Amino acid sequence: MARLRFDRVALRFVRDVQVALSDSVPEGKTLIVTVTAPVRVSSKTAAELVDKTQRRLARHPKRLDVRESINGNQIRVRLATGTGRRTPNVVGFVHNPDVDAVVILDVTQSMLASL
Repeated sequence: MARLRFDRVALRFVRDVQVALSDSVPEGKTLIVTVTAPVRVSSKTAAELVDKTQRRLARHPKRLDVRESINGNQIRVRLATGTGRRTPNVVGFVHNPDVDAVVILDVTQSMLASL
């Protein structure tokens, strides 16, 4: 069972990333972002994540599945295709270190595809 975090830092990190990246995600796709808690240097991490992700999205990739460490934070980013109009452009999760981020990505992508 995934242990997600909903503390103030986690919620703000996810919100900041969603707001900053929502216009960069191509129509009909959803960007899924995970970060392992605790989020270190959250503002700087969010800014660097946004910058790197925007540059990648600007290349119009057919597939995007990134595993990266930013400021000591383990981050995964995946671009899900085949999502409906009712799905958000960006979804984010902050999870405990004992959770496999791939499971979160896979389950989220599967759920988005069924909407």
